[in-house]
Amino acid sequence: MDVYGGFGILDDPDKSSLLHRSLLWHRGEGIKQLKPIAFPSDREHVPSWSWMSVSGGIDYFPLTWRQYDWQVIKPPWSLSPVPTPNAFYGQAQVFDLTATRVNEDSVMFDNILDSEVLESMAIVLGIEKGLKAIDDKKHYILVVRPKMKPSADGAALYERIGAGFIPGRCLRGEPRNCTLV
Repeated sequence: MDVYGGFGILDDPDKSSLLHRSLLWHRGEGIKQLKPIAFPSDREHVPSWSWMSVSGGIDYFPLTWRQYDWQVIKPPWSLSPVPTPNAFYGQAQVFDLTATRVNEDSVMFDNILDSEVLESMAIVLGIEKGLKAIDDKKHYILVVRPKMKPSADGAALYERIGAGFIPGRCLRGEPRNCTLV
């Protein structure tokens, strides 16, 4: 297919939406929880942004072609041509979410209980095109939270806990750089 990728996530630098669409997976209909898979320590780490890190049925959001401005995401394979312990860390911008409980029709948490996590944040993958005000435009997001343990160099690490779409007004503050594991 002449694409880059890893762990079931595909990227074609010439077609920026492939990476973004590939990241927008969610728990399937009727599934209440995607269970994280505990891999042995001697096996390669599977990142939280991959559907291969969980057990349970998944699906993808139906996105209309050419209707979104895709935001800059640095996938791991663009950061390190040689595999390293951080080879599957991605770089993005993270925002705080203003809602303590987001609409369950538009955001799918990997575990329903995570919908009440107060420290949730969002990585914006795509913003709806058009003439609406940015606060009213649909933003497709990965919902993330900080991991308890920072990286060896002290950088804050974030893990994916869901995906969905929200209006721009649900984002708060200035974006910060984040490392997605």
